[in-house]
Amino acid sequence: MKKLSILLFILVSSISSGQQNDFDELLDLFEEHKKSIPQELASKYFNFKPDKRFGDLLTDKVVLKTDNFIALSTHLDCFAGGMCQSSTLTTFDLNGNRISETAFESEMADCSFQSSRELIFKSEDLIVIKNIEIEEDCSGETDFRKEELILEFKSLDSIGNFGYSKYQKIDLRRDHPYSSFKLFSKKDLQLMKKENLPIIRNEIFAAYGYEFKSKKWQDFFSKKVWYKPISNDVTDKLSIIEKRNVELITELEKK
Repeated sequence: MKKLSILLFILVSSISSGQQNDFDELLDLFEEHKKSIPQELASKYFNFKPDKRFGDLLTDKVVLKTDNFIALSTHLDCFAGGMCQSSTLTTFDLNGNRISETAFESEMADCSFQSSRELIFKSEDLIVIKNIEIEEDCSGETDFRKEELILEFKSLDSIGNFGYSKYQKIDLRRDHPYSSFKLFSKKDLQLMKKENLPIIRNEIFAAYGYEFKSKKWQDFFSKKVWYKPISNDVTDKLSIIEKRNVELITELEKK
């Protein structure tokens, strides 16, 4: 019985060692962008099967690395008219066991339609994707153009499982919609006119229908077609990007 236990221990250790060696080999590949992943590794770690509609599975980037998991994005080019490429984000524990996966970045376009997904924020428990879709008349016969921007907030638990997604539509009629999807740096704000900073900060609140107490801001935003005052407290509706932007703008306004 003792000999059997020892043999089982050796067998399990050998399998575990082989898995780790394979995973280390996979991680080495991710040191280079858009490197072809050997079919054996692509199948084992990403359940990838060759398909005539797509090219090889390629490395993209290491998106996250925590004490408990690592998140890798893989890239695919599809053979279709126009531009067509997408990536998937997969999480693994540190031994190379797959945990979870989700659709990640992409870019598709033809004459009349453009669609893109781009990572704009990441942390150990959240990723934020900016989704843009544009429709237009490529015949040139009309000036039709429709653009939509939606943010996707996807949660992550402490061991790398993707959770639910929340969505936020950004009204592009705003003067400064980028304040809701671009995480500002101090340098970004210092390049702006200082008198514009309170406008940008207050627009973030106005986008959620904040009822301003100041007549100055009531009059200012009442002229905007997109502004609909509905609440005297919208703080809990702000995204993490908007909250950080408000904090940084407020800090610079005081200087």
